[in-house]
Amino acid sequence: MITFSPQLISPFAHYHYETRYTTLSYRAPEMVNLYSGKMITTKADIWAMGCLLYKLCFFTLPFGESQVAICDGSFTIPDNSRYSQDMHCLIRYMLEPDPEKRPDIYQISYIAFRMARRHCPVPNLHNSHIPTKLPEPIKTSEAVAKKSQIKARLTDPVPTTETSIAPRQRPKAGQAQPLSISGILPIQPALTPCQTPNIATGASQSTGFVLCIRCTFMHRMNLGIKLFLLMLMNFKS
Repeated sequence: MITFSPQLISPFAHYHYETRYTTLSYRAPEMVNLYSGKMITTKADIWAMGCLLYKLCFFTLPFGESQVAICDGSFTIPDNSRYSQDMHCLIRYMLEPDPEKRPDIYQISYIAFRMARRHCPVPNLHNSHIPTKLPEPIKTSEAVAKKSQIKARLTDPVPTTETSIAPRQRPKAGQAQPLSISGILPIQPALTPCQTPNIATGASQSTGFVLCIRCTFMHRMNLGIKLFLLMLMNFKS
């Protein structure tokens, strides 16, 4: 098995090698997702052995050609399997998506020979630890039931809740002013404009206001004319 380092070889070179010398159904997740940054070592052979063992037991591939299923490591054991639970756990142990947690050849050989009640002749070169309990796979019926529960949970109608708080109404014109509560200012009712009678005092006030506006306008015009004349004198000089 050739060891590839993503830091030294481009993903294009990885892809060229894999498409030429390997099959997608037996590729490890680190070989499918080349941008994960994980090294391709002999742990990829353990993954291929797990796919082959699944094929020999159930005459089908665990992931088919689905890259998503390979990267997630999601597969199921058929309900009509005639093999022991230890065999199912061994397949699940070999098909570990994380290459760092995936076993090496000594761990696989030790468990296989222990199932056969024989001594393991493979030496433990890397001082690998033998787990006391292997992970258990999911059966097909369990996966279907879990998927149906998730689908039913997503399709359940959302219960509608009624609020007991009445919406605030805007005060109308001429409405009586509500009594003030301690610490809360009352809302002032809206006032509608009304026409004032044309009495002598009102006429005199309006006349004075108009005269004031005219004086201000004339004063500003005089200032503008003076500024314009000064600009012309400066331009001629």
